[in-house]
Formats: sequence, C-alpha cells, structure tokens
Amino acid sequence: PFGTVCGDVVGVHHVEENYAVFKGIRYADKTTKRWEAPKSLNSSSCSYSSSPFYANKYGSHCTQMIDSNILGSEDCLYLNIWMPYTNEKQQNEFHSSSLLDVIVFIHGGSLTSGSGDGYGLYTQKDLVKRG
Repeated sequence: PFGTVCGDVVGVHHVEENYAVFKGIRYADKTTKRWEAPKSLNSSSCSYSSSPFYANKYGSHCTQMIDSNILGSEDCLYLNIWMPYTNEKQQNEFHSSSLLDVIVFIHGGSLTSGSGDGYGLYTQKDLVKRG
C-alpha cells in the first residue's frame, strides 16, 4: 500500500536541538514515469529493504535546466521528514499510534526549478523546534 516505508530507516538525531530528520525516503517505485500516478513500492523496488537505510542525504532533484545545463533525474520521488525529538527513550517508544501534526511543503518553481531541500521563510528545523 502507499505510505509504507519498506525496511528499517535510520535518521539523523539532532538531540541538542530536539529534532530528528529523515532525508531521501522513497515514496514510489522508481519506474514511475513523469506525469504518471506513483506506483506502489514493493520488496523488489525498495532499494533498502534488506538492511537499514541511512536517511542522511536528500534524494535527487527532478530533472530541470539550470544555466543551460540539464540537472537532476526522473528518479526523484522522495520525502524528507523532520520530527520533534527529545530523548532516546521517547524515540524508542514512538510508533504509528503516536500522532503528530503534519505540514506538507511542495516547493515552487513552475516545474522548471526548485527541490525539497531548499529553504523558504523558515528552515525545516525551525518549524519543528517551534512546534
């Protein structure tokens, strides 16, 4: 089903600043083509199903032209997740029945520029820390 992360995912915990971040989480099969509805992940399309995935890098930008150069990739269906974090005990007890508010940010750029790793009025960590 959509919304399922396959395999174990390890994020980066910024304990001193009370947040954790998980970057580059694939949310659809990489064979999805431009303008198609995302295809569900399964064990064969999940590149990190057999070992922990260290979610410490952003996924690739979608294809775009910058200064006459074509950059990015069609394989660009990734999420970046920031969440509050206070201590290891809380993190170990966190599970799907624990509900948190969610903000979904869709970057601008008119389908010609931009990515999910850019900054707007607030940085992602500022929003999480502020609550």
